[in-house]
Amino acid sequence: MKKTTEQRIVVTVDTAARAEPALALAALLAKAQRRALHGLFIEDTDLLAVARLPFTREFPRAGGPSRHFDDSTLERQMARLAEQYRADLERKAREAAVPWSYASLRTSKRLALGAADTRAELLVIGQPAPLASPGPPRVLLLNGDRATVLATLDTVLSAAGYEGADLLVHGAFDAEALNRVLAEHPGVTRRLIGGPSLQELLTGPAYRPSLVLLARDAEAAELEPCLRLADCPVIAAAGH
Repeated sequence: MKKTTEQRIVVTVDTAARAEPALALAALLAKAQRRALHGLFIEDTDLLAVARLPFTREFPRAGGPSRHFDDSTLERQMARLAEQYRADLERKAREAAVPWSYASLRTSKRLALGAADTRAELLVIGQPAPLASPGPPRVLLLNGDRATVLATLDTVLSAAGYEGADLLVHGAFDAEALNRVLAEHPGVTRRLIGGPSLQELLTGPAYRPSLVLLARDAEAAELEPCLRLADCPVIAAAGH
């Protein structure tokens, strides 16, 4: 049976994202759910617009003096990153033994995430590299009352490295369904987080997640800060 767009798992990165964590998660989910893997590289037009300004300067992460930065420099960087992303996507898909495809799209990141090409069962969004933190991974669960979100959580918690995860549950959730999932993962610690704001959960050192899981049709008040503030992969599952 031919797999439709909705049966794919889409993993998307842009110039600022660290691809490896998102690709690893997407390949894991594609293998577990027997889905095709589709990689999308976003050539962010908002960033290109900034690069065209005559006063734009680049500051190296390692320090040192700033240097002139223009759109031609950025386009060359984008081309190198896109090619590397495609190669890494192919490698991960072959390791997981799943079909794969790839596309690049020149648009703003926010528009791309709502485009027809990303209407898939799962959308894995690559974000900037997280800060190294000791201890088990933290999974921030939003929309824990959705069956597809909880099914995705079950798959993630079955993966190597997540057996002793710290699960932060924020917002609405189905207690009975969540308990059924966690019964299969006795090493996971669950914390119900009701006091801190979503911004504090995403950036505060006591909560900063390694992964955010929410529904594709989440309210803008949830999805927008996740895309803006999270420095870890964000998995958005279809809300049905």
